[in-house]
Amino acid sequence: MRRLAEHFLARGASHLDLSVLHDNVPAIRLYEKLGFKRVPFLP
Repeated sequence: MRRLAEHFLARGASHLDLSVLHDNVPAIRLYEKLGFKRVPFLP
């Protein structure tokens, strides 16, 4: 995941959007550890 994020950020991406189920705690912890921030869900 980190390599993928670095790839796009190095090419000028201003942000990355990840989706994860609200109850997938291990994935949420991983993404937060990598510096991703939770944002409100937009329908």
